[in-house]
Amino acid sequence: MDSFGDLDLIIMINSLRFESKGDMGVASRYAREILRMLGTGGRLIYYQDRLISGSCGKKETIELLLDAGFSGRYQDLAIPSGGSATSEYPVPGFFLVFRKEPAA
Repeated sequence: MDSFGDLDLIIMINSLRFESKGDMGVASRYAREILRMLGTGGRLIYYQDRLISGSCGKKETIELLLDAGFSGRYQDLAIPSGGSATSEYPVPGFFLVFRKEPAA
């Protein structure tokens, strides 16, 4: 397996935050490389436990991944509410599952 077009699943848990400032071209190219690694029907699980200043929020991340070529069908899994937000992590993150669809 050369890992390009062969993977069934990529899990990204707090491993990468797309920067929302500056040139989004770098983030777009990286997102396309992630897509290229997946086989048809492969999934990307993208989870951020909290939002950090300067990082893409949920809406920006969805737009970035859709623009990169991921399926327009994705799952947005709600993070359970409750607990207490702290001043260190005041904004809860998000959990998205995208799929690579067959080429048209």
